[in-house]
Amino acid sequence: MKTVMVVDPYAAGRAAISAAIAELGYRVVAAATAAEGRPIIERGGIDVIVADADDADIRALITRLPARGVSIPSVMLTAWRLVRSAVPNTTMLEKPTGLDALSTALADALHADRPFDLA
Repeated sequence: MKTVMVVDPYAAGRAAISAAIAELGYRVVAAATAAEGRPIIERGGIDVIVADADDADIRALITRLPARGVSIPSVMLTAWRLVRSAVPNTTMLEKPTGLDALSTALADALHADRPFDLA
């Protein structure tokens, strides 16, 4: 079973997205902040990160992963309409997102052999 880490500073958002991801059949670990998520990532075993793109610290954490030799694809959720992601190896989804879009983004992230963006 693949493991998805959810990083969202809002408890309600974190709970909702975690429940949706679990419903899709993934194991979920959650963190409220980048500082809380960093040691989880460093322990390993995370296949995809789903995070709140509107939090600068979370965005910075994910942006810096490649420099640390860590290659984990991510799906960033944003309330702002973005055309492309400035974060490497990331799919951007606009909030609120449907279960189908989330399912597709996670499947694409798990099977990507290169960085990608969904516009």
